[in-house]
Amino acid sequence: MKTKYLYERADRVLEVLNFAFSRIAGFLIVFCMATITIDVIGRYFFGKPVIWVYYYSEYVLVYSTFLAAAYVLKHNGHVRVDLVVNLLNQRHRAFLSVFTSLIGLLACAVVGWYSLMEACDVLQAKTMFTAPISMYQFPIKVIIPFGCLMLCVEWLRKLFTTLLYLIDEDASYE
Repeated sequence: MKTKYLYERADRVLEVLNFAFSRIAGFLIVFCMATITIDVIGRYFFGKPVIWVYYYSEYVLVYSTFLAAAYVLKHNGHVRVDLVVNLLNQRHRAFLSVFTSLIGLLACAVVGWYSLMEACDVLQAKTMFTAPISMYQFPIKVIIPFGCLMLCVEWLRKLFTTLLYLIDEDASYE
């Protein structure tokens, strides 16, 4: 009973975190759109572009991608081939979900590990981007292992839920 309570509590905390991160990602995209619009207006109407917009918009795209990825996975928003999946019954879909969860977990773990090593390297070396406005690489690169960690947790949740369904068919699935 206590295990179920802890799982539900952790599930709720992760849901709130993923929701908050997805909203931050959305805000960053809106901010990016606004600054690019201001840059375009400044460049074409006043002859004064905003120098940092191009570079920071690239960084915002990295952040928004990795902040929202786990939320999108939780709500099955990633691309999948429904044509094939819809031909399967629910039990076969569950087996396919186990397979895709394992592959997704492995891929995110590998990318997360190597990006963490890269982030540690640039932190130790205090590496800077070579752009008109200098900036340390670490704040940009650290979001990748963080996003991969959140994705790994989400893949594990998905895997756990699917395996629970396969073991106990009374459990809910998708």
